[in-house]
Amino acid sequence: NINFHNLSLNCKRFLTNQQLTGSGKLSVSGNTTLTIKAENIFPLFTNYNFHSFSNIIFEKNTLLPKNIQFGNVEVKSKINLDLINTDSLFISGNLIGAGKIKNHKNIIYNGTEKQKIKRMDYATLIYNNSSADTSSILGTCIIDSILILNGKILLGGLTINNSEVKKNGTLIIGSSNPTFKRNLIIEGLVTL
Repeated sequence: NINFHNLSLNCKRFLTNQQLTGSGKLSVSGNTTLTIKAENIFPLFTNYNFHSFSNIIFEKNTLLPKNIQFGNVEVKSKINLDLINTDSLFISGNLIGAGKIKNHKNIIYNGTEKQKIKRMDYATLIYNNSSADTSSILGTCIIDSILILNGKILLGGLTINNSEVKKNGTLIIGSSNPTFKRNLIIEGLVTL
């Protein structure tokens, strides 16, 4: 273990294969990529501040200790990001990679630009994007609940059990014909 009070990363790339701990804050600037290179060694700090343009790459199986707002997240192939200790994963950038996100409850996309939304099954996907651009989730994934609070999202051939489009949200249904199984509540805009 390497102990810090606060750790501020403002470099191009920071690789860790050891447990980093701190009683203060881990800050990751917008030009920094933090790469987790060993099993279950996510830095343990009291607080986290990941800039919306920062990057974190999971190259080994990792258990996330608490709810964290990330910028861009990549989960490498054959790797698990386990969210059993959290109720929400916040993404202000893109969520990419062939790895798996396990035990998730809410994945919240809350960016200020168009976001890449990972093709995967979701318990709850919350979209709260302030950009004028349209993000999309394509493929044949299953979403138990989708909540569109703000922004425009294009849906592919998904199966969705419960959907809600709030006043500032826009749901765009393309040519892939998503299937809505149970509830569809519309306060905002739906474009066919």
